[in-house]
Amino acid sequence: MYLEHFSLRQRPFLISPDPAFLYPSRGHREALAALRYGLEREGGFLLLTGEVGTGKTTICRHLINGLPEHFHLAYILNTRLDSADLLASICKELGVMVDGADGVKACVDALYEHLLATHGAKRQTLVIIEEAQNLDANVLETLRLLTNLETDSAKLLHIVLIGQPELLDTLNRPALRQLNQRVVASCHLGPLSRRELRDYVHHRLAVAGARQAIFSAGAIRALYARSGGIPRLVNLIAERSLVGAYGYGRVRVGAGTVNRAAREILARPTGARRRRIATIGGAAMCLIPLAVVAVISLSPGPVLNPAQLASAFIHGSAETTGAPDKQDAPLPSDHGMVPAADPIDGGDGEEKPQGLTVFEQWLAHWGIDSRAKSLPEICERATDYGLACEVLDHDSIADLLRYNLPVLVTLANGRQGLDYVLVHGVEGESLALYGPGGDFTLPREMFARRWQGGATLLWRPPPEYRAPLHPGQHAPALVATLEEDLTRLGYLTEPLVTGGVYSDYLAHLVKRFQGDRGLQVDGIVGVQTLTRLAVDTSRQPGLADRGG
Repeated sequence: MYLEHFSLRQRPFLISPDPAFLYPSRGHREALAALRYGLEREGGFLLLTGEVGTGKTTICRHLINGLPEHFHLAYILNTRLDSADLLASICKELGVMVDGADGVKACVDALYEHLLATHGAKRQTLVIIEEAQNLDANVLETLRLLTNLETDSAKLLHIVLIGQPELLDTLNRPALRQLNQRVVASCHLGPLSRRELRDYVHHRLAVAGARQAIFSAGAIRALYARSGGIPRLVNLIAERSLVGAYGYGRVRVGAGTVNRAAREILARPTGARRRRIATIGGAAMCLIPLAVVAVISLSPGPVLNPAQLASAFIHGSAETTGAPDKQDAPLPSDHGMVPAADPIDGGDGEEKPQGLTVFEQWLAHWGIDSRAKSLPEICERATDYGLACEVLDHDSIADLLRYNLPVLVTLANGRQGLDYVLVHGVEGESLALYGPGGDFTLPREMFARRWQGGATLLWRPPPEYRAPLHPGQHAPALVATLEEDLTRLGYLTEPLVTGGVYSDYLAHLVKRFQGDRGLQVDGIVGVQTLTRLAVDTSRQPGLADRGG
């Protein structure tokens, strides 16, 4: 019900393991690498453990989707089985026909014949067992005996055990030390770090179609504190937060909304309290549509001239100054916090003459004459102009300015609402801005108080750019652009012979450039490095610096 409100194509935080939404955190990448390494070894056990909700099933599905064609797979989900039933399940998954009355020995013999035939056809057999913490010691010992099935030169079976940390406790028993010696790869999934959680949220929103940061920096901090970085809890709380923000007409999720959503998700009511909450919840379901109607009916208010607008930002009400990001601020206080629509109707029915809207001014910076009316419209049509929208999640003014390009932000406007504002220049310790009423300046400290965090950047990607460029990658057009820019800036004196590969030496020069510009020095060529190169070589127009 909130998709249109946030300009999303699909729900971004469903808890089903959809591979399209996979965010490759460091832990997930390491787990996949360990499992793939184990599959390249001769047969044995591979372990994947982690707390509930850390993404074990998602990793498993990704592993299965990427299996080479020569792997023959048995995937076991039900682990409340004894040895005979588990063997029967494996045989059934592999298509091995066994009479159920023939017993364990007949099943093992038939499985051995099947494994030999599969090996002879140059195929490998893989058994994946989920919820493996439910297997008792006798069943695990039976699985160990299966890994004894071998030829003179090769093991015939890989077994992946996926389970919660209790599986490790079971395997550490002295009686299972022989199984432990057959483990060729092991990995444990932990929670996301704070930075990974931020990237995880924005990744899923981007896949769902978001064109701007929906969760404020404060909301991300609250989400991390409430979820502990567990992806499943992140999804549950974030989904409820979007519903809550939609119910009150907000276009951005703040920390207060996240905290209320977390209390609802994580609460475990019992007895009379459960009945009381059930009654209140039924009433709330009726109130949400009323809240939406109330928000939609609000008028955006009069348009202020630049002087009035600056004054409103500086002298806005105390309630507005802190409300969007206070963790437990009451929801009704923010009813009016919706972006101004740059109205041209002054309220008396007559059209009043005005300058460019914020969106038109943003495009005018790129020499584009357009009557774009919304951020989604600009981002959807960006490729028509050779541009791209980039959602930024910074809460530092210095980080925004490092791009050296105009960025679109949302600021509390002193009228219990938010306005889209374009940051297009620097004037000493103030920022040059363009808002619904035109040009004005704002001291950085005041900007930081009003800024909701995050921003949207328009930039012109160079040819062949799809993702950040790392040393060793082959990207001829992008590498050629990089060499040309570094030559013009004096970092390179003669062409390199790289064959289109981003070489270590070229990465060294990029690090020098990054250090000189105050960027993160990592040699990775991403959006910030590319925008600075383009601006510094005059291929793109940068921020206006009018001095102090």
